Amino acid sequence: MIKLVGTWHIPDEKTPAEIDRLYFDVHVPNVRALPKLRRHVVLRAVETPEGGETRTWRGAEIWFDNREDFDAAIASPEWQTIADDGFMPSVAGLEIDVFDVEEEYKPAA
Repeated sequence: MIKLVGTWHIPDEKTPAEIDRLYFDVHVPNVRALPKLRRHVVLRAVETPEGGETRTWRGAEIWFDNREDFDAAIASPEWQTIADDGFMPSVAGLEIDVFDVEEEYKPAA
């Protein structure tokens, strides 16, 4: 499996509500339209046990079965829609990493 992970901050001149509105109303549906998408996880940072500041506001993961499916999604018109939807330039500190999932443990239910 291949997993893309993104994390971001709220810019000083914006509020979390402003960014989340664009994220959930526009960006999330665009991401979920990607061909061969296996899984999409939306994350929100929570306060650390020590009460310190979090490094990011939100994160997300998109999963694909293999590199070929990931590459096809990145080359798709749906990916271009994501690139053009205005979300990525609206946030601060956007970090995107891509991982090969080498091992996954799922405990028995």
